Amino acid sequence: MSQYLSELSTTPKRQFFSFMQRGNLFARLQQHQLREPDRPSGRLVKIVAKEPTELVEQWIMELSSAVAWFESLGYAHTDIRPENIIFDSDDHLRLTDFDNVEKIGTRASGCAPPWARCLGSEAGDGRGSFGENGARYESFTIGSLLYLMTRGHEPYDDAIFGPQVGEAKGRLLQLMLFPLLGTDALDNIIRKCWYGNYQRLEDLAEESKCLPGGSTRPRATPLDPELYKQTQEECRQLVASGFLKMKK
Repeated sequence: MSQYLSELSTTPKRQFFSFMQRGNLFARLQQHQLREPDRPSGRLVKIVAKEPTELVEQWIMELSSAVAWFESLGYAHTDIRPENIIFDSDDHLRLTDFDNVEKIGTRASGCAPPWARCLGSEAGDGRGSFGENGARYESFTIGSLLYLMTRGHEPYDDAIFGPQVGEAKGRLLQLMLFPLLGTDALDNIIRKCWYGNYQRLEDLAEESKCLPGGSTRPRATPLDPELYKQTQEECRQLVASGFLKMKK
């Protein structure tokens, strides 16, 4: 799939990079961080600016809608992280990098904390694994991303723990010793994501659509009808050729 995305980015009609004119989430929020020494792994000293709440509400609505669409097809993205979230010229969120898409219900391979959580005693025999790909796995990641969007830094990456927490971060997540949260709507979503309260990603998407920023900010500009029709036909041909078959 990465080869296909590469072809899209070099085809003038697709103008792939027009969808990432404002970079990715990692780089965007890093600009608001003061660290010592001045590098991503440095100790966080201060968050000098935060994204507007209404914009964050729009982003979580767009992100949850994207993963809910994958869910409706029977698939999970499995690699949702800041580097794979980009923004177009109007600050609309786009989810990218589909190399790790897996069928819902398959064994999750996990990724580095805080974007995945190794299950604890609540999982019984599943303790120590990442469980299955699906709503619980994806929504946990979204909760950590929403925490990043609202705080300006990752969970535990603050003056108390710092990035040097290393493997302890994974242990804290496994024990469900999550960072403190408030009672506002966004923090309630984070809490429900971290505790696995969403049975379907569609439920998360529907709740996100009720946020002020999910309805008051302008929606993404639709594709040109002719371009949409052409792209739709290309997608049909790819599916017919076995493009979506998962290779193990």
